[in-house]
Amino acid sequence: MNLTEFTSRTAASRAAVSYLTDALVIQLQTHSHAMLMTCGGSSPIECLTYLSSADLPWDQIAVTLTDERLVPVSDDQSNEKMVRNTLLKGKAAQATFVPLSHKNLANIEQSKPVSLVGMGEDGHFMSIFTDNPQLATLLDPKEPAGCFDISTSASPLPRRTANLSLLLCSSSLLMLAFGDQKRRLLESPQGLPVAQLLASDIEVYWAP
Repeated sequence: MNLTEFTSRTAASRAAVSYLTDALVIQLQTHSHAMLMTCGGSSPIECLTYLSSADLPWDQIAVTLTDERLVPVSDDQSNEKMVRNTLLKGKAAQATFVPLSHKNLANIEQSKPVSLVGMGEDGHFMSIFTDNPQLATLLDPKEPAGCFDISTSASPLPRRTANLSLLLCSSSLLMLAFGDQKRRLLESPQGLPVAQLLASDIEVYWAP
């Protein structure tokens, strides 16, 4: 983990836009297409809104999710809806949305996406919660890259999540983390799902 601190969430979000934009440009220098994989929740909203205005060849970029609540796209709890309302507009409206699914798994893995991830104040990331009966499998970096449909008492809704192995296929990996509780977790994540992720080669942008 490489941690960078910012004085505001807006500053961190704008820096994240620069990071993601640069990483996508690098991907497109050697590949005809690139993929952005993003989390849901509130942390990426400002970043994705700014990113929608980035001067990129969006028709060569696909967008997918790290995890999703299994609800209709019209539901306000849908991560896809959030991404469509924040990122896939303006210049970025030309990007292609690729749902996180078993059908699209090979494409996501082979694309080596540029990835944006968050974490919860309980130490979960993506939809990998502490009480998940598949926790060891989801966090094992030696497992094949995959996505899993899960039900957990930590979430009132069924979900689909990438496992850690799929996330670690990323060519670039950035976490946005906001608030004092998350800062404490960054300093001492032992025993929580996010500890395994923070042990990887990941950039973390934190702001109060």
